[in-house]
Amino acid sequence: MDDWNSFINTLVEDTAPIPLKKTTEKQFPCGQCAGTGVYSGVRVHQEKTNCFACRGKGYFKTDPRKLEKARVQRATKKQAAIASAQALNAATPIFDQVFAMASWNELSASLAEQHNAGRAWSEKQVLAISSMVARMEERRAQRTAEAPSVDLRLIVSMFAHARDKGYKRPIYRAEGLKISLAPATGANAGALYVKTDEDQYIGKVVDQQFFASRDATDEHKTALSVIAQSPRDAAIRYGQKTGHCACCGRALSNRQSVDLGIGPICAGKWGFM
Repeated sequence: MDDWNSFINTLVEDTAPIPLKKTTEKQFPCGQCAGTGVYSGVRVHQEKTNCFACRGKGYFKTDPRKLEKARVQRATKKQAAIASAQALNAATPIFDQVFAMASWNELSASLAEQHNAGRAWSEKQVLAISSMVARMEERRAQRTAEAPSVDLRLIVSMFAHARDKGYKRPIYRAEGLKISLAPATGANAGALYVKTDEDQYIGKVVDQQFFASRDATDEHKTALSVIAQSPRDAAIRYGQKTGHCACCGRALSNRQSVDLGIGPICAGKWGFM
């Protein structure tokens, strides 16, 4: 019997519960809910009242000051990386050309967006846009060398006078051509577009030089030369021949305007008087 009791006592001692360790985890009260775990504001269409910050626990396991410090460090590091990337982009020789072409060139628009987002351009991207700019400069130089030696100052002056008088999109018609001012926000701002009466593009006037398109014929170039000699006389011939004003396109109804071939108001605003 004694042996049996000894055996039972030994078994009880071996199976005694292991005492639980006391938690030493440090807790930091949530400042948003004052440690209550309950959101104190108003919620719309939401039944739960748990605090957003601590998710209803009322405390944090990490010191919020350390979390905030880490957040500030991450933000500072990110801003430094953005500034560094943008500085690298700005140091490339084609930086200004990229933003100048962004409104009409897809690659330039993509690079501009990438720069504004704080991402550096790759070497491959810089080489691609540099090659594009070089080809454009080469074609521009070639067109300049091939441009006819026609004095276009009177045409340019005529459009400048019309703009000063309030015309935003002036259009001039004569000798089978239509000359219009390019949009101020486009790639050819300040240029003059030259088209036929059927709206076929044949070239543009830039810096008092005509750059012909592939569709421009010798007849088109001759017609532009005739206008350049005297835009006023060409406008009068157009009006007398068609019965419409060369400057506004409206029918000439006044007898004096019909005889002159141009309306007095347009003549004044375009500098023909």
